[in-house]
Amino acid sequence: MNKSTIENNEEALRNNLSKFMDNMMKIDNYFDVIPRIIKLHFEVDNKDDLIANLHMHISEMINSDANILFEYLSYGRTLEIKEFQNKGKYKRALECINNIKIEYGSLIRVLYNGYKTPFIINSLQTNINNGDSTHEIKFSRADGKSLSGQFKPNILLPILSSLINSLKKSIENGVYNLNTGDIERFLHTSKEFNKFLESLLDKNKEESND
Repeated sequence: MNKSTIENNEEALRNNLSKFMDNMMKIDNYFDVIPRIIKLHFEVDNKDDLIANLHMHISEMINSDANILFEYLSYGRTLEIKEFQNKGKYKRALECINNIKIEYGSLIRVLYNGYKTPFIINSLQTNINNGDSTHEIKFSRADGKSLSGQFKPNILLPILSSLINSLKKSIENGVYNLNTGDIERFLHTSKEFNKFLESLLDKNKEESND
């Protein structure tokens, strides 16, 4: 995804969020009311119904599409007031929303993605059996369905290489709001994994020379 695409997406996000805040600021004590509503739904609703119920509640109360709020709360970056044209007008409203983003952003991102795309794979679990060459793996979809299987490192490694290539192409050609923390964690993990593989190669070379 190139720089101009990112800038266009953020401009659209700012414009939509500005319109949402215009309606939100018409609510008395919105600074307290909106966070309290979100907290209530997180306490009362089950995760399968939370986004749908919260969407209906906020949309009806503010008379604005709550998807705008969810899109921003799921966005990989926190916008600053200096990025908006009318800084004085939106300062307190943006502060309110950013506080919600800090507290609930990562949770809403997972639930909202599942709400929009129920068939998307959103989690993976593995069970490593010590002293064994075969291990357990489980893929889970946003709708709660899962697929379990087994894997061996020598089979999974080329699959992982193909998956990384596909990931690179999908990021280049698609429109995504990647979370900075996710990128940093991936870079750290991949760096450590590369060191591990390099040590295996060095070990194999030493053994072949003996």
